[in-house]
Amino acid sequence: MRKQYANLSSVVLELRALGVEAQPVFLDGSAPRVILSEIQRRRIDLAVLGTSAHKGVERLIFGSTAESVFRKAPCPVLTVGPLMRPAVPSIHPGPILFATDFGESSIAALRHAAALAAGKQVPLHCIHVLPLHSERRPSSASPAAVANALTQFVATFVPAGVQTSSHILYGTDVPQSVVTHAGTLGAEVIVLGVRRKPGLSTHLPPQRTYRIIMTAPCPVLTLSCEQKTPIAFASGSS
Repeated sequence: MRKQYANLSSVVLELRALGVEAQPVFLDGSAPRVILSEIQRRRIDLAVLGTSAHKGVERLIFGSTAESVFRKAPCPVLTVGPLMRPAVPSIHPGPILFATDFGESSIAALRHAAALAAGKQVPLHCIHVLPLHSERRPSSASPAAVANALTQFVATFVPAGVQTSSHILYGTDVPQSVVTHAGTLGAEVIVLGVRRKPGLSTHLPPQRTYRIIMTAPCPVLTLSCEQKTPIAFASGSS
């Protein structure tokens, strides 16, 4: 505990040196419950989670905590996974990648993705992943219809002035397809809308969102809320 406090205090000092107001806070209790309670109590606009957990018990514990937080938080949650590439200042930051399954949180997630793209003055890439050979399945919508739906969805909720593009990807593994595309683009952030769930079964295989977080080369911003007013992200590169 003493080492953890020293590490957190060191991070706070670094932030203060950069002009960021920060304070170390240690709390007791169940991590998901305490984090969600603090988000509510402090009226947090954006929660940030970080992990270096690759495997074993640490990964299991973080997975349970992270999923409980990003599925139940009343604000967007930005998670930095263990495979994130080192932050390097650049005059040409990468685009924002918005991946959607057209779920209930997609509108809020798209609005935040657009606000982030506008604030950073970078393009917004919007994708939906279809199974391989889906065009051969009579029960599924045609790729052309899905592509048109994605284009219309983006045009409806992204303000004028944001450079956008929409793409349909094909793959047998949705998380891998999203992460691979993010790496190819050099994306700054992946934005996802996630579904709320009443509980969490830790013995089940990792959920898609968690798998994206753990393998993404960049931070992942998730929204499970129907927040209509996006965060006012600062302009310029990070």
